[in-house]
Amino acid sequence: MNKKTRYARIVNATAACRATETRVTWGDGGSQSQGVNTQGPQGPAGRNGAQGPAGQQGPQGDRGFPGKQGLPGKDGQNGLPGKDGQNGLPGKQGEQGEQGPRGQDGKDGAPGAKGDTGPRGLPGEKGDTGPRGLQGAEGDKGRDGAPGAKGDTGPRGLQGVKGDTGPQGPKGDPGTGGGTLSVQTAYGEIGHNGGTASCKANEVATGGGYSLSDSRYIVTASMPSGSTSWSVKISKLPGDNDNDRSLSGGGGSKGTVYVMCAKKV
Repeated sequence: MNKKTRYARIVNATAACRATETRVTWGDGGSQSQGVNTQGPQGPAGRNGAQGPAGQQGPQGDRGFPGKQGLPGKDGQNGLPGKDGQNGLPGKQGEQGEQGPRGQDGKDGAPGAKGDTGPRGLPGEKGDTGPRGLQGAEGDKGRDGAPGAKGDTGPRGLQGVKGDTGPQGPKGDPGTGGGTLSVQTAYGEIGHNGGTASCKANEVATGGGYSLSDSRYIVTASMPSGSTSWSVKISKLPGDNDNDRSLSGGGGSKGTVYVMCAKKV
């Protein structure tokens, strides 16, 4: 019997109860009753009830697999011959036969009288080209032709090789207001169009130069830009049409520009 709901579950006397149940027995061999009255002897079995009405017919089952093919039956007896049929209608006329072999040539007839002259025939087709003739004698020299029109300007040539160092110039005049100068070099990167190297605010640019690392470009200008900087301009060689971008756009450095900076100390 369930300890909480008090519902009873009837099982075999040797079966074990669940943890939520308490064993309750009836009859002579009971061990504890938990306040439940014992049951009397079983009465006689009752009569069978009347048969219930027939249930509804179930749905049709799936079609079964086809059975094996039966053995072939015995041949039947030949039937009696039929009556002769009526004569058919005449058939269509057949196709014409092939032409027979050619007969033998007859004897030549007597020559006829001379006929009139016929009209002139049409021109025949052009014949094949004849063999090449012998080379003729050299002709006289022709006159000079008129001057042609001026051609378009050609593409810019490659940068020339650096020239030799020139001779040393004459000695300059003695300077005035002398002092000590401090010289240092400032650098800048050359991009798609060029680059600039600048001195500090208290310095003066005394010269400059460049070092080009991309062979697809040539230097078109190298000059001071103001009193404190030096600028270099470059141009791409003709025929190189790849999509190169400037240094600020990620194209990479084309070289280095430098400026010599001096200040009085």
